[in-house]
Amino acid sequence: MAGKEDIVTRIAHKSGLTKKATYKLMEAFKDVLTETLLDGERFHIHGLLTLKPEYKEECIRYNPKTREKVVVPPHIKVKMVIGSELERALFDVEDNQED
Repeated sequence: MAGKEDIVTRIAHKSGLTKKATYKLMEAFKDVLTETLLDGERFHIHGLLTLKPEYKEECIRYNPKTREKVVVPPHIKVKMVIGSELERALFDVEDNQED
């Protein structure tokens, strides 16, 4: 799994930016993404992905082990839809691994 430091290093290498500038870019990206979803808006990068916030009302669930009721407070879940370019790239990798 690629961690934050690895991602920063890889982006800096591919873009020609310094690691410090790339780290600032990543922090700004994270802030904008978070603000967008908290505002109830979808976050879309064409061909890559779409993130959609979905508000979930308070509900009651059951713990299957103890069979007790658990109240789940209202919260926001994020639904991710993979973009066509990313899906195609992943599909091509799967095809090549089967050969």
